[in-house]
Amino acid sequence: MRLAVRLLPVVFAAVTVWLVGNQIVQGLQPTPSTVPLALAPWGGPRPRCVVSCGKGARPMRSVTVAAAGSPSDEQFRREGAGEAVGPKPDLILSCPPSHIQRLTEYMASLYPCEILCSRTSGKGSSMVHLLLLRCHGEPALMMQKIASDSHLAWVVQKVYCIDRDEAPQPNIQGVAQSLAKQLRAISLQPRSVEAPVVRLACFPRSQLLELAQLLESNLCEEGSAPCKLSPTGCNTVATAFLVGDLWYTGVSAAFGQNHHMANKRPAGNALSRAYFKLSEALQRAGAYVKVGDLALDAGAAPGGWTQYLSEQGCACVYAVDPAELELIPQRTEDGQPSGSVEHLCATLAEASVQLAERQREGRLPPLDVLTSDMYLGMGRSCSVVRALEEDGALSLLRPGALVVVTLKGTEVRGHSKLRFDAQLAPVVEEFKAICEGVQLFHLMANRERERTLVGFKRGG
Repeated sequence: MRLAVRLLPVVFAAVTVWLVGNQIVQGLQPTPSTVPLALAPWGGPRPRCVVSCGKGARPMRSVTVAAAGSPSDEQFRREGAGEAVGPKPDLILSCPPSHIQRLTEYMASLYPCEILCSRTSGKGSSMVHLLLLRCHGEPALMMQKIASDSHLAWVVQKVYCIDRDEAPQPNIQGVAQSLAKQLRAISLQPRSVEAPVVRLACFPRSQLLELAQLLESNLCEEGSAPCKLSPTGCNTVATAFLVGDLWYTGVSAAFGQNHHMANKRPAGNALSRAYFKLSEALQRAGAYVKVGDLALDAGAAPGGWTQYLSEQGCACVYAVDPAELELIPQRTEDGQPSGSVEHLCATLAEASVQLAERQREGRLPPLDVLTSDMYLGMGRSCSVVRALEEDGALSLLRPGALVVVTLKGTEVRGHSKLRFDAQLAPVVEEFKAICEGVQLFHLMANRERERTLVGFKRGG
């Protein structure tokens, strides 16, 4: 009895944290942008996320409401039993478990496609999550765009292209026959090379050897094989993918790093991954930095965000950080900063005093952009918005100025998601009090306990 009485406060606290966290998660879904995305690939219909799952599928939280006519759970259960119904996937992406929800939201907001469902494969460190898509346009073009998307370079491990016009196959023998038919058709088309050199992509990989043997046998049935199977030097990729109890197949042209993107560093000379964090935040929010803007980058080292702002054409980026910048600003002969970057080697409070003095003297107009990816240390990390206000950075901005802030909760004890969400809610409300058009994102380059806020300073 005494033990039960002692445990009552613990149980009550746990239930309270769970309820608060659940309410916060429901209330802090990323806001879809109503501003046209100038950097988004292609135009076309508004993407939608269809939350439908079959055998072995993992339900996804809705990004947008599924349209009428989308495949239901029951339809996918029938498909898992061997009956093909509803839209077929024509692109399948694999990614680590930590990024499946982020990848879902990213694809739904920037790419013209339906997101059918996700599936899990493997165990432990070898576990991968699969995102099944139905493209509104040409799958091969979207596959190339995905492979060149710098925000996905660390996330998407492989891309599988499926032919939506090919009937699903119930067994691996049917897969070999289907791929052989598609490869023969390609070999009859006018080409600049004598015959296709084909790499076989198979999921699960445990079926690869058997499929390769069956495919070679099918290709040789009518005499000489119309193509050569080879893991290297290929110009064509033949894909076989098991979804539930059905195999989907497709043949596509090989290009660059398609079908295998894991751990590929994006092209360019970015100083750090933080560069792509700011790039993605602005793209997702439909916001942009204008040529000639004046920007303040708080916690600038090593210089990724400063580099991005400078490259976007800012007249000057005031990079505030006591630490060294890898992006070294150029200086004139008399030691004054030249170009678009001025490194203020000071704390944010000290730098804000210097810049405010320049504004009072009429030497500096109100700033157009404020960015912050800084870590404030024990006890302040989840109050970064309040810190920006207390240190005077927000007072340097004009009304309508763009504000981008990373919220970091790495210091939360136990790294509990519920604890992080509970700390996140009041910070978002603080941000909404000083900014309008607020959007919250869990970016590809964010850590698990990081979120990024984008908004515009309120007037008055």
